[in-house]
Amino acid sequence: MRKFEGKIEVMFSLRLSLVVFSLLLCPYLVLKANALDQSQAASTISQAEWATVAAYEAALEAEKAGGNVSVLFIRLNDAGKLLASARILYRNGDFDTASMLADLSKNIGGDVQNSAVQLKDYELIENQRRSLLTIVAFVAVVAAIGLGSVLSWHLLRERYGRHRGWFIIGSLIIMFLAAAPASAMYIHLPSGSESFSELWLLGPSRKAEGYPFNVGVDKTYSIDLGVGNHLGHSAYYMIEVKLRNQTQPLPNSSTSAPSSLNSTYEFQFFLADGKTWETVVSFVLQGTPGFVNNISVNDNSFPVDLPSMWDHGRNGYYYQLFFELWLYNTASQSFQFHNRFIGIWLNMTD
Repeated sequence: MRKFEGKIEVMFSLRLSLVVFSLLLCPYLVLKANALDQSQAASTISQAEWATVAAYEAALEAEKAGGNVSVLFIRLNDAGKLLASARILYRNGDFDTASMLADLSKNIGGDVQNSAVQLKDYELIENQRRSLLTIVAFVAVVAAIGLGSVLSWHLLRERYGRHRGWFIIGSLIIMFLAAAPASAMYIHLPSGSESFSELWLLGPSRKAEGYPFNVGVDKTYSIDLGVGNHLGHSAYYMIEVKLRNQTQPLPNSSTSAPSSLNSTYEFQFFLADGKTWETVVSFVLQGTPGFVNNISVNDNSFPVDLPSMWDHGRNGYYYQLFFELWLYNTASQSFQFHNRFIGIWLNMTD
């Protein structure tokens, strides 16, 4: 009987040890699984970024060849939205959804790149065909003018022989005018216009007024954000949304340096030359007057834990919500601050 009881105690001790070991091992396995999820999401986002950039550069080449890339840019904007959302979700710890959205963005980028390469090849063939037809037509027209001038001179020289010089000059002018359309295909004069990007904010009525100012906790406010491309070529833009108190840094225009604050939200989009992009930005401040725990932008929450000092001159707690414009540089293969930002002041006082 004692032996039997001893076996039971040994078995119970073993089971208890296994349970304790499992409980101790479980957090490690969970952490390891989370680490793997985070690593996988980071890798997928990186792949999506490269796929999107490759698609953008291929679309630029197709545009330079004369192709209409408007449809490609629509799909690229879909990829940019997915990629921006993936980056935000990754930052907030939702690695599974971030990885899924990044994978969708990567697939769209790959499809757009293939379509852009095909469009470029087609336009290059068409350009060669058009150039050949233009050259043939140019040679034929010039030859016809030259031959017609010679024949006309032989017929009219007895009558207008003393005007031979003017006759030659007139023939050359006619040849030059005939050659002008063909020359335009190969000679591109600078436009002389200034290259720049616009960045603007509008109130809820889509006017430069009525901006949110006196804001409360857990209340939704909205503004319209817009960008105009006047660079002379299509562009890949990013806008970083940031929140600051009175003492934190703004971008430095003199050094073209962005603010060192972390972004709370971002937009990525592609814009053809001469086109505009607009979106509605909704935001909610969470916390207490004088202290913001979180800011939610377009239903995406971001922790900030940001206090504000009492402004005795204006009698309130003030924050500034501002937007930095970034531009993708194909030479450096990275986004660079475009030295443009805009923002609104928010009075968070009861």
